[in-house]
Amino acid sequence: MKSALAVLIGVSIVCAAGAALAQAELKQAPEPFGLKAGMTESQVLALVGEEAVEKETSDALALSTAPKPCNDCEIYILIFSPEQGLVKVAAFTRSIKVDDEGDELRHEFDKIEAAVADKNGTPEMIDFARNEADSEYWMMSLYKKERTLEANWNYGEGGRGGKGGSTETGIYLQAVASAPNEGHVVVVYEFPGWKTYANSLQAK
Repeated sequence: MKSALAVLIGVSIVCAAGAALAQAELKQAPEPFGLKAGMTESQVLALVGEEAVEKETSDALALSTAPKPCNDCEIYILIFSPEQGLVKVAAFTRSIKVDDEGDELRHEFDKIEAAVADKNGTPEMIDFARNEADSEYWMMSLYKKERTLEANWNYGEGGRGGKGGSTETGIYLQAVASAPNEGHVVVVYEFPGWKTYANSLQAK
């Protein structure tokens, strides 16, 4: 018969292994649209083809598709650090014609939020309107920057404010009004190397 000490040691080892596995899963970066943190520009182009390039700069690509594209997205912006490779991905949906209440845009936002939350945990939601925002004309107040509809994952204190999620990659989702009756949704993934690269650009 095993001693109580032996049983406790065995339980401790199992718990420690489980905790280590959970921590590894916690820190595993997501792979949005089939894109991995640290990829090089050439690796991305090998997957999507040169014909997908809409625009190119020294550290960024604008693509019409992705290795695993989102059905609702029409443009993908990728930012690369010379040292760390791919550090940021932003995907923009097609423009959506909406009514004054913005129902169609909010529906698109909710649909994408649910899909991102399914893989990355519950976000912090920011659905905020300043006092002067007209509740009857939801889209106009969004267009005039009097209203915010946003979801944040993994930013914590000092970031955009979001504390939900399950990885070290910062993610935010935002509804944007490009006109009083037209808008789109943007989802952004900031991999762990993004902040260092952004700081280096500001220092120049």
